[in-house]
Amino acid sequence: MSTINGLSAQNMSTLFSTLGTSAFGGGNTYDPASAASAESLLGMASMIYGKNTASVSADVSEYAVDVKESAAALKNSVSQLSAKGDKSVFNTATANSDNNGVSVKYTGNAKFDDMKVGVAQLAQAQKNEGTELKADSTSNAESSSFKITDANGKSRSFFVSVSAKDTNEDVQQKVADKINSAGLDVSASIEKDEKTGKSRLVVSGKTTGEGKDFAVTGEMAENLGINKTTQNAQDAVYTINGEEKTSSSNNIKVSDELSLTLNSKTENDATVSYSKSNTNGINAVRSLVNNYNALMDTAKNFNDSGAARLENQLKSTSDTYASALSRIGITTNENGYLQIDAGKMKEAAESGELEKFLDSNSENGANYGFINRVGSIAEKADDPTNYMSQNAKNTVNSNDVSNYYNANYANSNYYINSYINLSNSSMLFDAMF
Repeated sequence: MSTINGLSAQNMSTLFSTLGTSAFGGGNTYDPASAASAESLLGMASMIYGKNTASVSADVSEYAVDVKESAAALKNSVSQLSAKGDKSVFNTATANSDNNGVSVKYTGNAKFDDMKVGVAQLAQAQKNEGTELKADSTSNAESSSFKITDANGKSRSFFVSVSAKDTNEDVQQKVADKINSAGLDVSASIEKDEKTGKSRLVVSGKTTGEGKDFAVTGEMAENLGINKTTQNAQDAVYTINGEEKTSSSNNIKVSDELSLTLNSKTENDATVSYSKSNTNGINAVRSLVNNYNALMDTAKNFNDSGAARLENQLKSTSDTYASALSRIGITTNENGYLQIDAGKMKEAAESGELEKFLDSNSENGANYGFINRVGSIAEKADDPTNYMSQNAKNTVNSNDVSNYYNANYANSNYYINSYINLSNSSMLFDAMF
């Protein structure tokens, strides 16, 4: 028999003799064209490992996937917490208003001086409120037309057909439907008082600001009372640090990063102020802890020396920095998992200790290198085989060979020559010899 992948006929015979004839389907020679011999060769891997290779390989594969996923999540947390400058999770700010009449949104990071904001008048759209009518009473309106010209100068005329059975609310609804489907800069709705049973049609402009007027004319408009303006369109009038300003909208852009929303008139000026936000930093640390614990959990739940090595490295890191971690509200429980004291972490964030601890590039790097150590472990775990025993690696490879055999079972001679030449198979035979 010729040499195959470094295995001579003599080695094959020795292997056969050692295992006995029953290992190869009862024959007295090892036949490479025999499917039974091929199956028994795969079976030898199970004998050597002392396990069922298929089930063990499934466990190893699941472990490998879990390690890789947990490592990727942990690497992402480390990357987020390692960002510097404008991208730092600790370099975030917020703006606050002490008056409900003014709300504020700030998307920048730079500190700004407090400002005083007063609201004398809100911007509003025109409104025409119709006559209140008994909703379920038969309408006195007759079939007729009306016309609307919106603030943009666009006009539409409508005809409304009224039947003898139509109630006042029916007619109001017909008019509202025509207005709302016309594509004009106005909308219509019905307001109903359940106590009195009365309803009215209300036509409102869609755009606020002075000059955004519309007109409703015609017999049907007069019948329903929507031809009269009950609220004029107007600009907002407000002050910033005493300087009066106007706006067609209640949404005020002060700068590219700072915007105000005027909600109501104010008797006293609102104070809009800057403050540093720790929320993003704390949330990023929570994510780091959760992902650290997920990787620890994966290591603990796989019975393998490689997984034990991963668990020990994680635990050694947290033990090394236990005192410093405690100062920012992170402790390790009896099972090796990290846990957070929310109150203590908030205090650490407010004092700057949390950011300082996680700054791996600080001058105190020797004391504040936790993030680097965790990142290194996550980077290494990105290749799960770094935390597997050789047996675990071999088991996966053996199963790869077995799967290949099952896919090519019809031609056992082709299988014998092909699967032995798989790169993974060399580890299998190394284990045998």
